[in-house]
Amino acid sequence: MTMSAVLETHQLSSGYHGHAFVTDLDISVEPGEVIALLGPNGAGKTTTLLAIAGELPALSGTVEMFGRKRTDALYKRAADGLAFVTEERSVFMQLTTAENFRVGGADAVECLQMFPELEPLMNRTAGLLSGGEQQMVTIARALSRKPKLLLIDELSLGLAPLVVHRLLDVVRDAASTHGIGVILVEQKVELALAVSNRAYVLRDGKVILQGPSDHIGAQVKELEESYLSGIADS
Repeated sequence: MTMSAVLETHQLSSGYHGHAFVTDLDISVEPGEVIALLGPNGAGKTTTLLAIAGELPALSGTVEMFGRKRTDALYKRAADGLAFVTEERSVFMQLTTAENFRVGGADAVECLQMFPELEPLMNRTAGLLSGGEQQMVTIARALSRKPKLLLIDELSLGLAPLVVHRLLDVVRDAASTHGIGVILVEQKVELALAVSNRAYVLRDGKVILQGPSDHIGAQVKELEESYLSGIADS
């Protein structure tokens, strides 16, 4: 593992019940770098995140995180600086916004600096928040803990484009300011490429294309037609 990388996978294969859904993945993330992980439905994007997080075992290859090889569980990787925002909104619906921050070990002041629009909602039950507001709580809570590596799965699901832009701008700023490495799985290709430094494109569980996001962005139409069929970028 390079001295600066927060994550490197080497020939990583992982999947379910001993069957590999992703194979031979070589992915790296530097501090402060946002990586977009793109591909059609079923390409293996979520499986890749689960393998990196320790929720799925490595069938072959290695995951190196924070300077050492990892075969441990998610909670141990989280204790060392990993945060994982899944596609399910991970708020406690019966708790207020303020209580969600406290339970998650987040600094409410920092959270409100990231999303001032949550301030009048601090005493509102999370179940009564809009989907976008729930995702603000989730992202603020994760970023407030100053992770070294943040994994984000399908942040934009069911959200208005303006809200998605708002969320990703905060993630991008936090990555740059605090040196957080980010892997972003996102179906909105152009948006993901706009906020990321580099991108990996998966198809059938393999990386078929990688490079700087601006370079890949110049080929976005070809990407959508040739590699990312099934992705709607509205």
